Amino acid sequence: LSRPGSPAQGSLSSPPASPSRLPAPPSQRPQLVLRALHDLAEGDAVTLCYVEPYLPTWRRRELLQASYGFHCTCDRCERAPEVVCAFFCPHCSGPCSPTVPLSAPGGDLRGHVLRCETCGNLDLEDNYLAALTEAENSEDFPEEVTRLIHAYHHKYFLSYMAGIQAMAAEERIQAIDSMVAAVQRLTGSEANPLFGKLCELQANAHLDLDDHHQALVSFRRAQEMFAVSHKGPPDAGHDARCYQQETRIKAGPLGAVPRRLSRVPTGLLARSPSLPSLAEGFEEEP
Repeated sequence: LSRPGSPAQGSLSSPPASPSRLPAPPSQRPQLVLRALHDLAEGDAVTLCYVEPYLPTWRRRELLQASYGFHCTCDRCERAPEVVCAFFCPHCSGPCSPTVPLSAPGGDLRGHVLRCETCGNLDLEDNYLAALTEAENSEDFPEEVTRLIHAYHHKYFLSYMAGIQAMAAEERIQAIDSMVAAVQRLTGSEANPLFGKLCELQANAHLDLDDHHQALVSFRRAQEMFAVSHKGPPDAGHDARCYQQETRIKAGPLGAVPRRLSRVPTGLLARSPSLPSLAEGFEEEP
């Protein structure tokens, strides 16, 4: 959705925890720009999440009550599985999560049924659920917490978001893979603008490691992601930025071959007896 208008009209969108659109960057003209995360039929509600979406229900409701003064009753807060509270399945080590929203203050899991994405519903004892509740409320990552919480858990996701720029390149690549998979698992959508930004960060991490092939792959993937999440005006420039990076990588450290040099037949160029011709290996493009 994109049209000139008053930005104040954006407040007319509803604020559930499962948004159908995300705010877009402003252009030079005053505009109200809404980018849909998925296809909307005529009459569908246009919604926006007022807080970080990758938080559990109990925490989102606390923030909404404190900042906006209302108790959210959207579908996600009332009925959806609490997939951001992902723990290791005790049987297969896959991700398992509460089957309904975790709305008790502090994220108390006692009395909840957890479902493993591989094994199905789990019959867990109360003492194990109490241990998961302690891990849910822990502010640190001691060993007793990391052996329980899965990479898709909101603690990992938010810590990656806060420190992604400071990570070593190899750690950054692994963290971004986990973050993209986590958001896709939560939303079931390929249109989240976070995907393009993360893939672009990942491409730069590959460049830090001098892995130009994987950098090209990641820049192309970022372009594809931005094409999905940012189609339509205004152009935020993401696609052009990724294309410029691709061009620099393909050109190599010496830059692009000058056109007038590339048009000279290699047999007509004088060669040094000790050095190969700079034009050797380059072929004229049709």
